[in-house]
Amino acid sequence: MQSGVVIARSLEHELRFCCCDDEIYRRLKFVEATPVMSAVDLVPIEIAISRDTDKYCLSYGSIKVQGSPGDILEACHLAVREVLISELGSGLLLHAASFCINNQNIVLFADKGAGKTTLALKILEAGHQVYGDEHVFISKIRTLTRPRAMRVKQSSISFVPALASMVESSPGFENWDGSFIYSVPPKTENVGWELAPFSVDHFIHLSANHGGPTELSKLSTEQT
Repeated sequence: MQSGVVIARSLEHELRFCCCDDEIYRRLKFVEATPVMSAVDLVPIEIAISRDTDKYCLSYGSIKVQGSPGDILEACHLAVREVLISELGSGLLLHAASFCINNQNIVLFADKGAGKTTLALKILEAGHQVYGDEHVFISKIRTLTRPRAMRVKQSSISFVPALASMVESSPGFENWDGSFIYSVPPKTENVGWELAPFSVDHFIHLSANHGGPTELSKLSTEQT
């Protein structure tokens, strides 16, 4: 049986999921996140996944799971979340996408389903750097995007034809409704994925308008 290591980086750590065979390695590629983070000293954490007859086993802190590859994938998500929570301190974790256009760092926050990921894909397709589509950590000391590959719905692929093959070749799984969700690192042949603490030039709030006209207005002090 083949084996491999799936790496998922966080704000301060690098989780290394040591897989016992190729089946679990392929499944856990969904959680992989390996941006370049040369400005951050990452502390390694090794988490072994073993197999006992027909069940896989993972143990990390309070997380102890025996079950299918899907169960282990969920346990890996919990492990990443547990490490992330331990890193937050007094900082704020925003549900937001982040990217850089013309040397301007932009944080785009919105409700779930408003279109952050689709817009981030369009920005990546246009050749700009995308940091992430899910979380941005802000404290008095630093602002840093949480390392996580973009979660791209199958329905978003038609909006980025130049990236379609890249998205469809990324790790994915079938959702409850029969559609696929892909885990896509925000990088192309021409755009890298590099994360470092940054200063925010613009905060933008995105509201879904379901096909209506696009409007741009300045946020008030109360809204920010």
